[in-house]
Amino acid sequence: MPRPRRRQLLLAALATLTSADRLQDEGVELRVAAKQTRCIYEELPEGVGGTLEVFVLSGGGEMDIDVAVDGPLKIDEVSGLPAKNGKPAARVTVKSGGVNEDRFASPTHVALAAPRDGPGAYSICLDNSGSRYTEKVVSLAVRTSEDKGNAAVKHKKDKKKGGRNSENVEKVEARVVALRGQLATLKDKQARERRRLAKHRALYDARHDGMVQASLMETCVYVLCSVFQLVFVRRWFAGKGGMLPVYKGNMD
Repeated sequence: MPRPRRRQLLLAALATLTSADRLQDEGVELRVAAKQTRCIYEELPEGVGGTLEVFVLSGGGEMDIDVAVDGPLKIDEVSGLPAKNGKPAARVTVKSGGVNEDRFASPTHVALAAPRDGPGAYSICLDNSGSRYTEKVVSLAVRTSEDKGNAAVKHKKDKKKGGRNSENVEKVEARVVALRGQLATLKDKQARERRRLAKHRALYDARHDGMVQASLMETCVYVLCSVFQLVFVRRWFAGKGGMLPVYKGNMD
């Protein structure tokens, strides 16, 4: 199979692996092994911008990961894949040392500009090359928001059309806006709950690792003391020539 064709198939599989609905609705958790880079694509409709939330859940030690965001990229109508062009629009480094409260205060945000002239895709790459042995677990989520200028133009066009059902349409729009607000509140609560659970999980893992290390140290000390006692007692008996003297009796 030619390399370009194989590359297109791999990119398509990667794009379908993490769909836009999951990133925009629930978010995803990606495991990035040491010295590995993982990339996903997020598609946004025309005139709809957003914010990428990056949150390092676990990994231990010095938790740092590089996040490279490239886009918006135009989507090829034939292949359905985003086209690579230009430099990344934003490059953010997420760093946090150890397990502490500051690490869980808030996720890192990267602004995603609204695509123009059709839908666009963003390339999001997580680079864990800074870690030699530690795997990182990273949570990604996209909070979308419709571009105000684009929304105003659409509203003016709809208002010019008019019609009998304009009042009903306005009521439906008001309901949709209210539902969107409730949905955004629910998403924020879910994000806070995920961060709280991640905090407890990381603290539990840290305590568990500490207990395991203490147990190993205690076992090593016990083994060394036992070996020392055996060697010392053996040498002591060897130097004394035996524990009880031999009574030979009266030879007369």
